[in-house]
Amino acid sequence: MKPIQFLGQFLESKQVGAVWPSSKYLIYQMIKPINFSKAKLIVEYGPGTGNITKALLENMLPDAKLIVFEINNSFINGLNKIPDKRLTIFNCPAEKAAQVLAKHHLGLPDYVVSSLPLAIIPNNTVTRILASSFAMLKTGSAMIQFQYSPSSLGRFKRVFDRVEVKFAPINVPPALVYVCWKK
Repeated sequence: MKPIQFLGQFLESKQVGAVWPSSKYLIYQMIKPINFSKAKLIVEYGPGTGNITKALLENMLPDAKLIVFEINNSFINGLNKIPDKRLTIFNCPAEKAAQVLAKHHLGLPDYVVSSLPLAIIPNNTVTRILASSFAMLKTGSAMIQFQYSPSSLGRFKRVFDRVEVKFAPINVPPALVYVCWKK
């Protein structure tokens, strides 16, 4: 999907919180905390056009799995064109991730990578997503989430054991990356 088409999705959908696809600098900040040599299962929320998805797949072990949760049908159509057997796409909201993983006997994720637009998701839903993500992560693992505002920092600190904040200034708009650890 071209960036201008991505902008069109932002303008017409109340589910898309970004105006432009993630830059390579933001993608780098999102995947940098991941220990790919040990990660066997990564979950991604809101992959959009798949820029982060592709970077994850490029770095993952051959026997690792990437499970993505996306609700925008235009984005799902694009994600279905990624030719990688390690990728599984679920057309359902992130708050159902734990149930889907359990139903399909996929185990617990080593990392959750999220591009969800938390600012436009109802507060009770965000609370459930964060609590569920923390509960299903393995000890020593992290949820990595980007946002355009520092307003979510308190939410992450209430749920996770340690939160690191990184800045990705070369992105439209500039973004903050929260690395939320479960000890």
